[in-house]
Amino acid sequence: MYRGERLRLPANPVRPGLQAGMEQAAAPEPQTVEVRLRCKVCWDEGPVALNPQQVEQLRTCGHLEMHCRYCKTERAWEAVDPTELIPKPALAPTAPKRVLLVDPDPASLALLQRICGAWEAHIEVAQNAEEGMRKLAEASYDLLISEMRLSDMPAEGFLKFIRDNLLLSPEQIIFLGRESPHAVHKFVAANGCGYCRKPLQFTELSQEVEARLCGNDSEEATTTAVIL
Repeated sequence: MYRGERLRLPANPVRPGLQAGMEQAAAPEPQTVEVRLRCKVCWDEGPVALNPQQVEQLRTCGHLEMHCRYCKTERAWEAVDPTELIPKPALAPTAPKRVLLVDPDPASLALLQRICGAWEAHIEVAQNAEEGMRKLAEASYDLLISEMRLSDMPAEGFLKFIRDNLLLSPEQIIFLGRESPHAVHKFVAANGCGYCRKPLQFTELSQEVEARLCGNDSEEATTTAVIL
């Protein structure tokens, strides 16, 4: 170095070993999901980037507490389309599932079609127990949800037909009805089936369907129907 020449140092003098440690300690950016939310008071809506914890809270609680620009205070926000909250990569089955929906109620049927459609399941529809039994005898399915009070057959008779013909296991059946869970506890517990109360709640029914569609990935094809 010549006389009068100034010593030049790097802008950020960090030892190589320390630099490597800093790179390893850098936290990865959290993954976010864009969900369209709506204020439950003023109905203002728009897309919001949510982290996994916020998505899970929205799925389980049904709303998030967030600031509203129009209400100018904290408000409860809900998902405009609840199916956006289903994490498809984690819940998508390895093979398309077959679901039989038997329900004369268009509103209940539409909700079930939205939930099952999130997994791109193959859905067939029957209007009553007789048509449902015929379809069950002709093909195999992967999920059964049955209304407790069928128009042409009681739930006990329909369940007996399924058991006598070895069409389903109890874990593949979800019953729906307007009775309180306490009122049907004996029937549900004795048969090992699931139960959801009407009017149907998206979060509750979605979790029940998810547990059965994503938990039946055995090599053998299983039979399941959904009957309301």
